[in-house]
Amino acid sequence: MPMMNRMMITNKEVEAITEGDFKKWLMGFDRNNDGLISKSELREALRSSNHSRVRFAWLKGRLGMHAADLNHDGFIDDSETRALAEYAREHWGFRIIIVN
Repeated sequence: MPMMNRMMITNKEVEAITEGDFKKWLMGFDRNNDGLISKSELREALRSSNHSRVRFAWLKGRLGMHAADLNHDGFIDDSETRALAEYAREHWGFRIIIVN
């Protein structure tokens, strides 16, 4: 697993990461290596994050999937990771630097 497993820290001092690092961290949970993140893989990522604001991972995963799954196929693909990063920043308290 890449170093991004420690991306979310349990104390109040959370390190900011780039959107690219967020994507690498997220894809580390792509268990079947299909390049897509399923709802269950997203929940697993949230549970592993140890981020103090990520409680109810099942619900937050579902809401995050709904917000970021732009083509409504039930998966987060490469083109939708930015939408998930923006959602994570706004709703989960992740500090992600998004460069336009």
